[in-house]
Amino acid sequence: MKRYKRFLLLWSTNIVLLYSANMLLPTHFTLGNDMFTLIQSAFFVGFIWNVVLWNIEPTFKDMEIKLKGMMPMMLSYLAINFATIWILARLAVITGFGVSSFVYVFGLAFVANFVQYQVWEYTEKK
Repeated sequence: MKRYKRFLLLWSTNIVLLYSANMLLPTHFTLGNDMFTLIQSAFFVGFIWNVVLWNIEPTFKDMEIKLKGMMPMMLSYLAINFATIWILARLAVITGFGVSSFVYVFGLAFVANFVQYQVWEYTEKK
């Protein structure tokens, strides 16, 4: 049950991050297209983003990649967040999510990295 609670909390965190980025910087982040409304796009992109992040740890274990210490872990998740957001934004016709520049993708990935870590730590304690 704890595992599913964490998944749902991280998913909702990603939705809030995407929606906030769209509301705070509407000229640089776009949610929605002719297939998806703003909310549908936030849920869809947030879900895909969360599934990618959710499968990273088992993938690292299968590939026998060991992240020793906080810095390598945070940098690898920053790179994964960046790549995932960038790919989802490049598939804007399918996902309904667009970004004007990779600089804004990096900014969102950086903020997401910190917030996701806080949610992860919060769910570890409970």
